[in-house]
Amino acid sequence: MIFARALDMVCHRDGKETGITMHQNVNTAGLTAGIIAIILSGCWMTAQAQNSPSPRNLPNVPNVSPNPVAPAPVTEGRVAPEPSGSSVYARSVRSVVYIECQKSGKSAGGFLGAGSIIAESGLILTNAHVIEGSDRCFAVLKPEGKVSIGKDTPILALHVRAVDPTKDLALVSLVSPPAGLKPLPIGSLKDVEVGQTVHAIGHPRGILWSYTNGVVSQIREKEQLAPSFVADVVQTQAPISQGNSGGPLISSTGALVGVNTFSRRDAQNLNFAVAVNEVQAFLQRASRGEHQVTAPSRSAKAENGQAQESEEKCEPRTLEERPSKKVPGKIVVMDIGCTGRANAALLTPDDPEKDRILYVSTRAPERGAEPYYDVRYYINPRSDKVSRSWHDVDSDGRPDFLGIHKDGGRRPVSFVAFTTAIGD
Repeated sequence: MIFARALDMVCHRDGKETGITMHQNVNTAGLTAGIIAIILSGCWMTAQAQNSPSPRNLPNVPNVSPNPVAPAPVTEGRVAPEPSGSSVYARSVRSVVYIECQKSGKSAGGFLGAGSIIAESGLILTNAHVIEGSDRCFAVLKPEGKVSIGKDTPILALHVRAVDPTKDLALVSLVSPPAGLKPLPIGSLKDVEVGQTVHAIGHPRGILWSYTNGVVSQIREKEQLAPSFVADVVQTQAPISQGNSGGPLISSTGALVGVNTFSRRDAQNLNFAVAVNEVQAFLQRASRGEHQVTAPSRSAKAENGQAQESEEKCEPRTLEERPSKKVPGKIVVMDIGCTGRANAALLTPDDPEKDRILYVSTRAPERGAEPYYDVRYYINPRSDKVSRSWHDVDSDGRPDFLGIHKDGGRRPVSFVAFTTAIGD
């Protein structure tokens, strides 16, 4: 299974001056993040291009006022013990998602991390460095009764809504949120004390939905632990590793009190989470339309050689027309997105009852090489809408994932893993 192959093939980015490990997992072998390669529509756009809503279109950010936390009951003069780690995990784990992003171009690779559902509408809080520089990101909800990702596990597309690199925080949302999402309550820094037990849930080294705990070592204000990072942080002994980034630091009452972000690799038990007061301020700014993601420039897109939608209108350009060798019909080779090279081909069968197939190359080929069409969109001839899509992650000529297109839209909202080709 492709997801499993990525579990022990991760690396990290280090803050060289400070000895900080930002827990961002990078897979350059085209494994888990490569699973989620996708181009979106007739003129394609990156996740960041599509994720540039105007302030008034930003989804409602939840009330960030701290949720009231009931005090521990007192019986015969004694305070009841804190809830067990198992009860905190059971109550919170459905609010923690697996996040995977893909970056293409010369620095292609994969990124994985965690995130916290903070609204029933599908808003998710994570680290900025988990999604930084990515073309597209997806999330997986914890399957009921399992801690693994199987062939039938939906992979849900994400929109990047707002990013604040100075606090290493990002707000993303599910394109098509399912019903029954369980938001994680947002707590208050006033309720966090040194010596208090805190809990973490994430995906260290890709080991999914793992639980750890520890005590709060200190609350530090305006820590500058990297040149571009200044934020209040909670220092804890709760172990975190690569893959925990963006996941929640949780109080024993089940409230989010931080976002697990980095650790010191030159010492033991020095782990840090962006404090909940920074989260509250970030969400308030995001609700006012601040920190929104801007689309990449046209030149950057063309340099990557990808079929993407530019900021300007860019009509597909026909490069060649020829008969199809596989089925009776015609193939039109195109340049979509003004990349200067062939990156798409439309097969129109002579039989009007058969689907048209749009082949798309999402990766720039080596100089002089022919493009490899790793994504196929099947277009119903009667409705002229996409019925399904076919995604070959490892370029072996066989599909790895089937894209699910609700209402015939051009953008898949989820994926199903499979190993049997659905034909040409």
